[in-house]
Amino acid sequence: MEKRFGKVDFEAGKGYHYGSILPVIALWHQLGLEQIIDCAVSEKVELAVSRIALIQTANRFSEPGSKLACFRWYYRSLFCQMKNFVNFPEDEDEQLHTYYRALDYLCKAKENIEKQLYYRLLGYGLDNSLILYDITSTYFEGEQAEIGKKGFSRDKRGDLDQIVVGLVMSRDGIPIAHHVFEGNRLDKTTVQEVVEDLKERFGIEKAIIVGDRGFENG
Repeated sequence: MEKRFGKVDFEAGKGYHYGSILPVIALWHQLGLEQIIDCAVSEKVELAVSRIALIQTANRFSEPGSKLACFRWYYRSLFCQMKNFVNFPEDEDEQLHTYYRALDYLCKAKENIEKQLYYRLLGYGLDNSLILYDITSTYFEGEQAEIGKKGFSRDKRGDLDQIVVGLVMSRDGIPIAHHVFEGNRLDKTTVQEVVEDLKERFGIEKAIIVGDRGFENG
């Protein structure tokens, strides 16, 4: 370079993650997720919930970890360089509090978000003739989870409270909905609730539902 252009002085600056982020942003806009989330969350909420959700989604593709790790990753990502993408408060503690508060809004709006996204996906040819349903559990070290109960632990931690999580997917593995149950719920006792939700919330009247043998015995 020096021989061709003369001596060049430069200093490497700070690098940011962007390679895995750009495709996520493109799909996010294609599916209209920002509009879906903003409409599902109360209009009175000034917090950029949809954009914090985008950060969390992109993080799962780039450097998956805890929600705190995702918050720290944000400052090393392309999002941090996008002017006014998320207007976090100046105080560092308040920034983290704001980030966590977005999760509360997402939780409250999750049923509406799932419903609107499902109908958007139908426009892209989502096949709902066969539904896959599976369940797992996750435990807590703390004691503040209201629906945390002791039950069958897939993590071999029957001494700790847990929750049961059910995931509903299309035949292609596209998530349609998820459900959170008390930790002592048996697998088979959740099926009727899920079927009714598919009918009432998603209008799926006729479909084959596939699950593992645990729904027979659990």
